[in-house]
Amino acid sequence: MEWRRLAVPGPAVAFVLALAAAQAACGGGGGNGGGGADAVADTGGKQDVGYPDTPAPDAIPDAAFEVAGDTPDAAGDPAPADEPTPPDAPADTAGPDQAPADVPPADVPPADVPPSDVPPECADDQDCLDAHGPAATCMGWKCEDGKCAETALPKGAICTTDDDECLDEVFCDGEGHCGGTMKSCDDGEACTYDTCQPGVGCSNDPYPPKACVDGEGKAGVQACEDGAWGPCLPASACDLKVNTNTTGTVNPFIWPARSGNFYVSYVAKEDDGGNLKLAWVDPKTCKVVVGPLNVNDKPGTVYYWGAQSVISDQAGNFYAVWEGKMGSGLEIGFAASETGDLFGAAIETVSVSKNGGDPAIVAIAPGKVIASWRGYDGAQYDPWFSFNYGVFGDSGWAEAVRVASSEVQDDQTAIAVDGAGNILVAWQSFDDGTPEGGNIYVAKSTDKGVTFGTPVRVNDVLSKANVGKARFMVAGPAGVWVVWSDTRSDSEGDVYIDFSADGIAFGTDLMVNDDTHRWQEDPSIALGQGSACANDVYVVWQDLRGNDGWDIYGARSTDGGKTFAANVRVNPSADGDQMNPALTIDYGCVAGASWRDDSGNEDFDIRATFSPSW
Repeated sequence: MEWRRLAVPGPAVAFVLALAAAQAACGGGGGNGGGGADAVADTGGKQDVGYPDTPAPDAIPDAAFEVAGDTPDAAGDPAPADEPTPPDAPADTAGPDQAPADVPPADVPPADVPPSDVPPECADDQDCLDAHGPAATCMGWKCEDGKCAETALPKGAICTTDDDECLDEVFCDGEGHCGGTMKSCDDGEACTYDTCQPGVGCSNDPYPPKACVDGEGKAGVQACEDGAWGPCLPASACDLKVNTNTTGTVNPFIWPARSGNFYVSYVAKEDDGGNLKLAWVDPKTCKVVVGPLNVNDKPGTVYYWGAQSVISDQAGNFYAVWEGKMGSGLEIGFAASETGDLFGAAIETVSVSKNGGDPAIVAIAPGKVIASWRGYDGAQYDPWFSFNYGVFGDSGWAEAVRVASSEVQDDQTAIAVDGAGNILVAWQSFDDGTPEGGNIYVAKSTDKGVTFGTPVRVNDVLSKANVGKARFMVAGPAGVWVVWSDTRSDSEGDVYIDFSADGIAFGTDLMVNDDTHRWQEDPSIALGQGSACANDVYVVWQDLRGNDGWDIYGARSTDGGKTFAANVRVNPSADGDQMNPALTIDYGCVAGASWRDDSGNEDFDIRATFSPSW
């Protein structure tokens, strides 16, 4: 290999020649026409250990030398014609700065070796608890090799569960589960259902009354009394006048209690306005045992024609909502009682309107209630929702949530909670502008009422549905049921029901009444409460099939509302008009109904009856 003279000062020539000789001895040619810093840095196939491509500290600039070739040198001398070109260097298959693919760079650790500068996640178990918070039930944090992991607590460790009221000796099983021995709720009585409900505890509901034959061969009814079957009594129905005033009554509501009593509420025309009344009724003796008493603390402040509800929870607390004159307009009044015979001062539920109406209320636990109503925001009527989770504490009603918004008239509301804890609100909407009939909508909340989903229409035929003041929607573990009157078949109306397992997809509407010749309207619905009727659905309505006046008719389904038995007349007396019924079922499967009756008072009285034989 011959190299040309360098255009550098004399002392550098020897250095460059020595450098070229050393390169030739190592077999590196640098390629045809190659030069510059890369030619110096190329080690002829030596592994690149991954360092940056920076020149050596003493590297000579490219301008300091040139490899012989066709380009004239710096002094302008032409290249000799017979001077051979240096042979090509062996191909550098790895590239000038690239290590072979199968050899990892020496300074890059294998992928599964953590970098030495990453600190461990923990030094002890407490570090894990501080970083991640408490572990799941029957699990604990463990620091192993600097990492946190959840591990099962040993068998026998103390734990808590939602089923504590139904379990004895609650403990961890050593596999991350909390359990225990089922508690016995047997009360030793002959005719009670002995069950345990998580969060509540043991209950001993009486069996529903059953048919019997007395000693004279007459049919009768036998009831569970004090844990034993009582005598066989005649099956005559109770027909009880509840109110004591004679000035007029409207909009009855009825609710059961575990004590065996029923609570009947209504609005009485009194004190230049209305008062919300509550009476305790014993169905066995067919008598009012407490009341009627005032629920509202300020006389005459209840809107006489307004809807109302008075309910109780399993702990015996009472909650009431009504349309009231709370300020400059009609608002939703609320009062509560821990005894049912003395209510606290009425307060206003949170509403954005000064024209609130048609309220409904549900107790989800002792001291915790949710409510819906129709509210006017100055431009339109919409369904609204709120809750109060500290009724007997310091908290009040939460800020109201608009369930749905539309520019049409929305009317009447109902509220329920399904078996999964989802909140459902239903209402009637005149969304086509037809006052003779509307549509029934339901909206569902899966986040405890923070937001509601898109409303779904329940009725199959548009603009033919109407609801009354009583409860028209109920929900249970199986799903939700809605009932209404409907003029799709004729102008006089029939009673229809529909069901949804998830509160979103409803099925085909089912007609409940078996007479289609006269009016059937203002239905009310209830679900069976006791173990013997847990799948039963009951419906009552006002019915004109008798031609000479309105009666209250009812029907019962024992298959979850898929089919209904023959209709029965509920009111024992056929005198006068019986209207606007309300319905409930107690824990012994006794049906209680109340309604308005004008047989003895043209301004209407409130009557009630109870029957185990539907």
